[in-house]
Amino acid sequence: MGTKATARVHRYCRCFFSATTSLTAFRVALVVGTVLNVINQGNALWGSAALSLPHLALNFLVPYLVSSHSIVKTLNPD
Repeated sequence: MGTKATARVHRYCRCFFSATTSLTAFRVALVVGTVLNVINQGNALWGSAALSLPHLALNFLVPYLVSSHSIVKTLNPD
């Protein structure tokens, strides 16, 4: 990997893991993940089926990652 690419990856990671990005992505994931869990696991949440913990985690993790990536690409469009 060249110096330019390495610098770009470093800048991406620094922005991705910054406190501002993390807090914003956490808020988005909290709202979107809750809605997704109600939609996808409503039966389990209301007691008529088993709750899937991997699905529960993914319903929060995916919006967090997508939101974080979107923030980084908005701030660093290169």
